[in-house]
Amino acid sequence: MNDKIIYAEVYSILNMLGESYIKKIPIKLYNLIKDNKDNEFKPKFNSLEEITKQNCSIEAISMIASIHYSYWCENSEEKYSLKQLFEKNFIEKEKIKNEQFSYENLFKNANKHKDWSDQSTENKESTEIIEVKKEGIWHKIFKFIKNIFFKKNM
Repeated sequence: MNDKIIYAEVYSILNMLGESYIKKIPIKLYNLIKDNKDNEFKPKFNSLEEITKQNCSIEAISMIASIHYSYWCENSEEKYSLKQLFEKNFIEKEKIKNEQFSYENLFKNANKHKDWSDQSTENKESTEIIEVKKEGIWHKIFKFIKNIFFKKNM
């Protein structure tokens, strides 16, 4: 997603929250968000509905969560509980990723999606013997000389 759109979403959320929240963040941060937002993109959020259920990017939500942790938490207990929530969410996401990309699940999915292969030949093993011929140095020299003579005669 474009950074300018993310900044526009964060800017819109900050303005929706109101002046009391904006005053708690550093003016440089607010100006950074304001200056880098996409002026053409105007996100609309319903203040009555939870922001995660609206059409808001995960990057913008993450930025708001970071601002909340850094500037809006009233005391250390609130920061601690928010940090615990972040860690819990991170662990859950990692658990889901690990389950999704585990070796067992990868091979299960690979076996399920073999529509492109012929099922009747799937379990057959090739028992053909392949003979590998190695040419020795004398054989190569003989071939080279033979090619020279036959080319001159033609």
